[in-house]
Amino acid sequence: MATLIQSYEQQYSVLTADITAKIGRLKSGNEDNRDQLTREIQANFEEANDLLEQLELESRGAGAGSRVAAYRAELQRVRDEYRSVVNSGGQQYNADNDEVYDDWSGAQEQHRKLLDNTERLERTGRALTDGYRVVLETEQIGAAVLQDLNLQRETIQRSRGRVKRLERTGRALTDGYRVVLETEQIGAAVLQDLNLQRETIQRSRGRLRETDEQLNRSTRLMNTMIMRALQDRFILIMVFLVLGILLCVGVYFYVT
Repeated sequence: MATLIQSYEQQYSVLTADITAKIGRLKSGNEDNRDQLTREIQANFEEANDLLEQLELESRGAGAGSRVAAYRAELQRVRDEYRSVVNSGGQQYNADNDEVYDDWSGAQEQHRKLLDNTERLERTGRALTDGYRVVLETEQIGAAVLQDLNLQRETIQRSRGRVKRLERTGRALTDGYRVVLETEQIGAAVLQDLNLQRETIQRSRGRLRETDEQLNRSTRLMNTMIMRALQDRFILIMVFLVLGILLCVGVYFYVT
């Protein structure tokens, strides 16, 4: 594309140089060759305008719009110079060339309208292409969204199953926790009973120790009483023996 634009620019430069040279010849020419030069200049203007249109079409995608505007301004300057030369050539000649110039201006206007319509068609085509691309992208996005929604639905269904399992597990844990609490309460009651029983046993042990001490004292007292009774019995027996002996001795002495 850059090579084609350079070719158009070179052709345009050659044409403008040729038009400028012919305008210079037109200033110093006679009546015979003025008509021929005028027709050649008009043809060159039309050719230059066609080149600028082609250059503008090719340069839209290349970013050379500013150069095309400069070329048009230069062509307009050359055209104004040509018209000033034509106007200085006489009334009749001026009228004829004004008619030719008006025809050329009308053709230029038609070319401009055609170019504008072509540009509108290109913009419409680009808009339709962009719209179609947007539709395709939207369709792709919609398909991706539907796929994501299906995946999310499956995920939600799996999550629901997990939630149900978690609910069952939670109920089981709640029941287990309630059983643990009941067991803890029962254990606390059992511990309380055991503490009471331990206190009762401790009190019973204290009473048993007191009873043992009383029994020990009673045993010692009984032993003491038994020993005293035995001693008293022994003394009594000894007294009876002594009395018997004395009685026997007395009887013996009495008999003898």
